[in-house]
Amino acid sequence: MPRRWWKAEIWPGFGPFSHLPPWERSGWLFGRCACWYYFWPKYYRRSYRIPSLSREDEISALEEYRKELEEEKAGIEEELREVQKRVEELKKGETSASNLNCI
Repeated sequence: MPRRWWKAEIWPGFGPFSHLPPWERSGWLFGRCACWYYFWPKYYRRSYRIPSLSREDEISALEEYRKELEEEKAGIEEELREVQKRVEELKKGETSASNLNCI
């Protein structure tokens, strides 16, 4: 005796897609147990080739990147100096109102 013999189903099958007609089920189009979402045209992934830069464009891009890195380095060095200064203050036992985190 099949499962759910008392209930009339519109479409055959007992799986999670039994409410769908067979031609709308994932296995109908790409075969059983196929990962249909990999093959559906909407989800095709196109691999684009990155255009190569001219020599001058690459040089200018690298120079801009170098400037950004130098600015970031300067900011990090400034922060390190502030941290070192605070560590020295704490070692000496000095505190000031500006360094206290009070409301």
